Amino acid sequence: MKNIKSRLKLSAISVLLGLASSSLYAEEAFLVKGFQLSGALETLSEDAQLSVAKSLSKYQGTQTLTSLKTAQLELQAVLDKIEPNKFDVVLPQQTITDGNIMFELVSKSAAESQVFYKASQGYSEENIARSLPSLKQGKVYEDGRQWFDLREFNMAKENPLKVTRVHYELNPKNKTSNLIIAGFSPFGKTRSFISYDNFGAREFNYQRVSLGFVNANLTGHDDVLNLNALTNVKAPSKSYAVGVGYTYPFYSKHQSLSLYTSMSYADSNDIDGLPSAINRKLSRGQSISANLKWSYYLPTFNLGMEDQFKINLGYNYRHINQTSELNRLGATKKKFAVSGISAGIDGRIQFTPKTIFNIDLTHHYYA
Repeated sequence: MKNIKSRLKLSAISVLLGLASSSLYAEEAFLVKGFQLSGALETLSEDAQLSVAKSLSKYQGTQTLTSLKTAQLELQAVLDKIEPNKFDVVLPQQTITDGNIMFELVSKSAAESQVFYKASQGYSEENIARSLPSLKQGKVYEDGRQWFDLREFNMAKENPLKVTRVHYELNPKNKTSNLIIAGFSPFGKTRSFISYDNFGAREFNYQRVSLGFVNANLTGHDDVLNLNALTNVKAPSKSYAVGVGYTYPFYSKHQSLSLYTSMSYADSNDIDGLPSAINRKLSRGQSISANLKWSYYLPTFNLGMEDQFKINLGYNYRHINQTSELNRLGATKKKFAVSGISAGIDGRIQFTPKTIFNIDLTHHYYA
């Protein structure tokens, strides 16, 4: 009787510690009379409970720790077939006293997100998320590795009214890192401005006025609309310029497309105050231009410093209709168009916060 108690005690210790069998000794066996399930039983259907009972019935009788682990795997397979990815079967540490083995069913909770977005004025959480498409919800990220493509982050930083900030912090529950992407836009997504200076032409008394409007998130995709106007104070109708620009970033493709059009007009027919021998009408004319630019952002070097280079291709068009006259000797009229393409690479390397090296190698080819 004493030997039987010692044997049962040894069996209980083996299960409790989860010890594997030794190559020198036979694995200890013990009697299994039945099984008990705890945990998320209330979520199991009757058919599922019957399948579980049938699966475990073959493991009654003399068993070992290895056979119980096999029963655990088989039970897991049965539940995965009925309710995929809903339960984890756990064989907890236990002491066998009455021949009953305990299995625990643990419901699988949805994977906790490691990525969080914070909206700002004029920029929603969806907008912040779209600017870093390489970040995926539910994906497990490892510390020490870059979680997102730096090209996307560098593209997001080019938005004129939004500052994108990234911040890592430790999750106290599971000791994993979380990444917080926050937008900062104190002026919202739009900004208007007006300026006055004395850098204009002499015949207009140098004084000029500039007007501008920017919408840096026109459709919610960080696309930027620019409206600009420039005129003089003395005779606004005789000298002015207007321009419209639009830029759309394709974050997932690491590309951007920009279009800018402008029109300027000048009628500086006032005398310039010089002696009459060279007194002249300066010019009268109109200029219309259009520029299309495509950019591809190259992968970063990732050498411990901030860098970003991009390849640029552009198309430029300009139409000029101009009339000029010198000392009433007759008017000279010019009406022509110039078009061409441009290609190049530009970028920057920031060695330190105060040491930045800029590169711009662009060639223009005109027809």
